[in-house]
Amino acid sequence: MASASSEDDSTSDEDGESERKRPRLGIPDDLQNLFSSRVPDDPGLHGGRNRRVAHVDGNYATLAYLPVVATPQWRKRAEACSSLLRRLAPAGSEVHVIDASAGPGWHISLGPLLLLRVQFVEPLLQKLRQLAGGLSLPLGSQAVSFDDSIEVLSSLDGGRYFAAVRVSEASEAWLRPLAASVLSAAKDLSLVPAAAESPIEDLRLHVSLAWTVADLQPGLAKASASCQESSFGRSWTLSEQTAKADTSEGLLARPRAINVRVGERINALALPWARRLVDQSSEEEEEDPP
Repeated sequence: MASASSEDDSTSDEDGESERKRPRLGIPDDLQNLFSSRVPDDPGLHGGRNRRVAHVDGNYATLAYLPVVATPQWRKRAEACSSLLRRLAPAGSEVHVIDASAGPGWHISLGPLLLLRVQFVEPLLQKLRQLAGGLSLPLGSQAVSFDDSIEVLSSLDGGRYFAAVRVSEASEAWLRPLAASVLSAAKDLSLVPAAAESPIEDLRLHVSLAWTVADLQPGLAKASASCQESSFGRSWTLSEQTAKADTSEGLLARPRAINVRVGERINALALPWARRLVDQSSEEEEEDPP
């Protein structure tokens, strides 16, 4: 019996050794890619910009923001932003005004981009809906005002640069706690990316109006721009003369909802004072002469 056991062990060892020596066959590339869910990104379709996040089936890019209506004053400031980027960019570089009617349009982001699986979409919307409905501000303070100067911003990888106007300190007093509450709602669902772990004070509340993929580093250095960096991205403050804009008419935004863009769908979560703003706009239109 001992001999039989020894023979079995020997046979088992030989079979194991044979398995280890047997070459592994690779899977042909054509078969590996047959069920690939990756969607190729064509920068030519959007002015040379690359997709910020890789496409993954079942993930929904989600952004909470306050929309900004494109008034003549805002369009004038957008042209000033475009002009600044052209001065900073190498000759011949393409500079674009952000399309106010595409995607989220002109807006104030209330946090970084989130990637949501489908099962987290409705829970997050429900939390933000409660947040929007419970927001309370003194009458007359709901309009968002902005600084007169123009800032330059970029993502951490430096792939794109933006010219933007920053929210004024007075309006930041209520917008920053709102942004913190949006991030808190995401944290409750464990949806917070690494960038959102930075202090909320590092988030620069702004409206981007123009962009370019040109390298602005030489131009920014020549303009002696001061740079601030956080995990949210980089920003440059230029001299008042370089970044001066026409301040004859101050910029204002009167948000009526927190918009949450999930994929291509936009959910408008009404703010409590939305009805008052509609009534106020109607009264102003009635007072205007024909």
